[in-house]
Amino acid sequence: MNRKGAILGAVLMLAPVTTQAQKQEIEVAITPQQVYLNQEDITRYARGYNINQANYYKLRDLQSILSKTDKKFRMQYVNKGAYGDILITRNQADDGVVLKEQYPSLDNLSISYGQDKVFVDKVYTEVKSFKINGENYYKLRDICNLLGVTVNYNPQN
Repeated sequence: MNRKGAILGAVLMLAPVTTQAQKQEIEVAITPQQVYLNQEDITRYARGYNINQANYYKLRDLQSILSKTDKKFRMQYVNKGAYGDILITRNQADDGVVLKEQYPSLDNLSISYGQDKVFVDKVYTEVKSFKINGENYYKLRDICNLLGVTVNYNPQN
């Protein structure tokens, strides 16, 4: 691939896609944000989508990233069906959690508003989410607030 093709490919990968979900437009792009945990760049494990100007990440990825910290949590599905409930239990780790590098794509994107109910330590918590290609994505700041994790944003970078 020539240089112009590579640059065009990179631009297209970051270009927003507009989709219809429940008759409301949703602007979606792969988030360009770098993600750090305690000064360590963990962006390769925390790749998400920028949806309507907010960053959304998979709950399982956040579980993996925080699994070795004091903010670890265990998540499990209960009442499985078309829409289930997600139970988050703070201060518990899931030994089966593995960090995986993430490569989100805008190809064949299927997105809808999330319908799963979230319970944190058995208390129902209303959290906005999206279902993207069958996976739950939650607003980073919302989930971190529930877990007591501080989220900072560096507007210069």
